[in-house]
Amino acid sequence: VYYIKPIRLALYTIFKMLPKLAEIFFLIASVILIYSLISYLVFLDSEQGKQYMSTYWHTLISFYVLMTTANFPDVMMPAYSENHWTCLIFISFLVLVTYFLLNMVLALIFKTYSELMRRKLAKIVLFERKRIYFAYSLLDPSESGGIPFNTWRRFVKKLKPKYSTAKSAFLFRLINTSRSGEISVEEFVSILTILQMTIYKSRKTPNIIQRVAPKLYTSKYVKFLRMFVLSKWFELGMLLVVVLNVILIVWQFISDRDCQLSIKEVELGFLVIFYAELLLKLIAYGPGRFFQSGYNL
Repeated sequence: VYYIKPIRLALYTIFKMLPKLAEIFFLIASVILIYSLISYLVFLDSEQGKQYMSTYWHTLISFYVLMTTANFPDVMMPAYSENHWTCLIFISFLVLVTYFLLNMVLALIFKTYSELMRRKLAKIVLFERKRIYFAYSLLDPSESGGIPFNTWRRFVKKLKPKYSTAKSAFLFRLINTSRSGEISVEEFVSILTILQMTIYKSRKTPNIIQRVAPKLYTSKYVKFLRMFVLSKWFELGMLLVVVLNVILIVWQFISDRDCQLSIKEVELGFLVIFYAELLLKLIAYGPGRFFQSGYNL
């Protein structure tokens, strides 16, 4: 268990919760004991007492199970058949324990766990911040107040040997937001986020439609068409068409034979709309980008 971090963290969290949960569990146990004692004395010589509350221990078990609602309403039916008002004992117990105290347990567990995670995260952030400041002091031993590009390039080469000089320069410009030519300690704090980024080289290659008909693709009519297809209104319109098509399919199952003939003609219209959507999206996105999206497939 010591070498398995998730289990160790779970056990540590449970151990920290126990003192706060003990108060709620003690309150729940007290309520069960009091209700069991009252019910045992009230139903001592009745049919209710013979079936479910013959002894105090039997009564205690009945109320413990009632807390889970597993024996409700069977546990109160003998008393309820004699006097309807006796149901208030069992209903008040359910409201107090099941719907109030047990929910307090869940709320306390959530609050305690959130507080422990917040403290742990704060410790991790503080520890990482100290390591960043220490690394900055090593890169700037003269305390000049900035790390030049040459020092930064050697530093990145140690951390990321596969990074080229161009990538190092790109990261330097990304961190050096003040554009002073040297990375300050405030800018160096973001190094963990920057170094975890994945850098891709953008390659904008023309799709097959641009290569076959470049003038047509760059015309104002096609530009307007692409802008319309890429807008949210086009997506909302197609979603509305899909909903109408689903309604039509459901109506087809519940309608008579004469009505189904006209429905087939409407289905042909939906098929034309879906093929038109496919063609318009191929023009707007291009075949490569269109088939990369799982939504289009």
